[in-house]
Amino acid sequence: MLIGSRSRAGWTAALPVAASLVASLAISTAGCSSKPSTQPTAPPPTGRQVSATVEDTAGVRVSSGHDVIALRLDAIDSAFQLTDSAGVAHFTLADGRWCLYASVTPTGSPTLVAGAIGPVGHRPPPAADSVLFRLVLRPESIARGKITLSGQATHAGTLVGAAELPLVVSTEADGSYELGGLPPGTWSGLATHLGYQPRLFDIVVPAPGDTITAGTSFVLVPGGPRP
Repeated sequence: MLIGSRSRAGWTAALPVAASLVASLAISTAGCSSKPSTQPTAPPPTGRQVSATVEDTAGVRVSSGHDVIALRLDAIDSAFQLTDSAGVAHFTLADGRWCLYASVTPTGSPTLVAGAIGPVGHRPPPAADSVLFRLVLRPESIARGKITLSGQATHAGTLVGAAELPLVVSTEADGSYELGGLPPGTWSGLATHLGYQPRLFDIVVPAPGDTITAGTSFVLVPGGPRP
């Protein structure tokens, strides 16, 4: 049976920063048109019942009390729930595109993580108007790199994260960082530092338990918001 998890306090602290990274990603990839929108105001979002099962690769569900994070990718929104005795976390989420993420640290073993991205929204009959995410835990992967600041002698304080996941770290004085907790997949890496242009990069995790270095080191150039 899987036991242990990262602390709720840590996840709670990470969620606002992760939401900020999602917002930065949206700004960085937005179109250049400055024309005002003529579309009518959208109605308030509808909440849907969303369940997330958390299990190991043999299909065995985790015990109760493990963290599951929901991070919306097309707006700034997030939620936090714990698994119940059946290994399921229950959410009420607005319509949109979401990533659900789980992390469990068994005693004496490496951290296990899972992430799944999918839409939450209305489903026409006869389908049930609810959504199920299946999170299968596997050993975490780690992205290592170095991000330096053009024209600076010290390079600490750059925030580095995967925009779809509640994972954020800060660079050391030499610009090095280590971003753990990554599940398999291709994630949108984002580096931000006040006074410098944000940088998007792919974090490609081909298999569980990998260490990724390709494409994770670069230089940020001046530009963007300043303190």
